[in-house]
Amino acid sequence: MDNLLIQEGSSSSDVFALAALVVSIISVVATVLLSRRQERRGYMDEFWFREIFAPSCVMPLIEFRAKWEKNLSAVGNSNIGHSVGQKFVDAMGEDVAEILQKIWIARVFNGDFYGFCEVELEHLEDAFAKKLGAAQWQKAAAPVPVAPELVDCVTSVCARLLQRTAVMHGEGLRIVE
Repeated sequence: MDNLLIQEGSSSSDVFALAALVVSIISVVATVLLSRRQERRGYMDEFWFREIFAPSCVMPLIEFRAKWEKNLSAVGNSNIGHSVGQKFVDAMGEDVAEILQKIWIARVFNGDFYGFCEVELEHLEDAFAKKLGAAQWQKAAAPVPVAPELVDCVTSVCARLLQRTAVMHGEGLRIVE
């Protein structure tokens, strides 16, 4: 009888051992599959960011900032007259419209990067026009150095847009369905 109890006890421990083995195998398989899936997703995110998003959205912002820094640095600390100021405002409006045309691809991804860019660039246009207008109306004996302020304004907006880009990339680019 004691021999029978030992066999029954060992069979229940065998069942538990077998169940633990099955759970372990399932766990390993699930871990491998999830790891592969995340790796594929990582490759896709990198592809979309490097091949699609960065050239379409990041590079135009960097080029935009560099162009305006160069244009405004050429003015330096000299006074900006009304006609030159108006040309700058018109050129800024054209460049903002061009940027929005270039970053249209951002609408494909989750998040509201495109809408964020629209709002930020509209604020940039407004601030640009206000600063130039204020400098033109101000009657001062010495020239008002508005160009450095405008460069700072452009740089700040571009930095916010690029920061939002980094956040989107960090969260993973997901295509809107």
